[in-house]
Amino acid sequence: MEKLGLVLITGASKGIGKAIAEYLISKNNYFVIDTSRNLDKYDKNNNDNTKMDSKRFELIQLDVTNDESIENAINNILILSAFI
Repeated sequence: MEKLGLVLITGASKGIGKAIAEYLISKNNYFVIDTSRNLDKYDKNNNDNTKMDSKRFELIQLDVTNDESIENAINNILILSAFI
């Protein structure tokens, strides 16, 4: 099995970030990690797309102004990368 490329995108809920995430997921050889400060707001912004249903997509909470949030996000990314 070919190893997937791992891509971290901050702000893929709309605009260029969203388009890049959807494009990479469609290529079938990337695993996309997206971050959002507010997961509830993210869900409302993305109720019209299917990337969250993909097995090559993970959403992680990250507030770049909060040290604990940054540490948690890094730990989650490290855990995910071990399985990809």
